[in-house]
Amino acid sequence: MVSAMAKGPGWEMRADIPAEILAGVPTAIRFFLVDRAGQPVVADGVDFFAYRPSDASQDFSLAMTDEGKGRYLAEVTFPLIGIWDTLIAIKSGAQEYNLGKRVSVQRP
Repeated sequence: MVSAMAKGPGWEMRADIPAEILAGVPTAIRFFLVDRAGQPVVADGVDFFAYRPSDASQDFSLAMTDEGKGRYLAEVTFPLIGIWDTLIAIKSGAQEYNLGKRVSVQRP
């Protein structure tokens, strides 16, 4: 799991990204967002981005589904094995906050 504090509003952002990700196999990635008091935050939008450092033509993004109470979900299928940089972008009004993590996608 990856977690960080967003600058500005002081939110706690946590991504639940499985340690084992297999190419071509759908993977549930969840994201949790709470305020300083631990209360869920409803964002204007949350998007998941995947960047392949060795081949930008494979980059993709998905809108994450609001599961309620500061919880968001994306069913992600990485097309190729190797290293990927992921980024979850949270929109709140005119502001955007990000949480990133590098992942390794394995052979199925």
